[in-house]
Amino acid sequence: MKKLLTVILTLALLCTLSLALFACTDPATPDEGTMTLVLLEGDYAEEFTVDLDKLTSSEQKSQGLFAVFDYLKQTEGLTYTTDASGFLTQVNEIKQEGNKYIYLYTSVAKDEDLTQYASSIEYKGNQYPNSGVGAKDMTIEKDCVIIISVIVW
Repeated sequence: MKKLLTVILTLALLCTLSLALFACTDPATPDEGTMTLVLLEGDYAEEFTVDLDKLTSSEQKSQGLFAVFDYLKQTEGLTYTTDASGFLTQVNEIKQEGNKYIYLYTSVAKDEDLTQYASSIEYKGNQYPNSGVGAKDMTIEKDCVIIISVIVW
């Protein structure tokens, strides 16, 4: 009886350890499908579709939207600049200047701004809330839409 209990406990421990091993993977890291990046200001609109399998999971985890920027910089000639603290100051024609600031909007619910200052933008008949996280922390996932525009303060 003691041996049977030992075998059962050992099997239970092995099952628990194997589940813990697989729980460490990140299922939210996209590796297939596409996402859309839209640059939108006044009459200027530019849309990019990015195949997520072209991005590595380490890039996506550590760089957020910057992984998409870097990929588009290499493949589509996208340009972007940041200030010393890493905030976006320009993406192609969209530029932060005077009282105009770059603003990010997203279709990813977990990145949505939930504060009292939340706003949204309409694009192709859909509303997109502003992001509550910065470009580096944005979630890139299958079928997501991220819009870069400006806000005037």
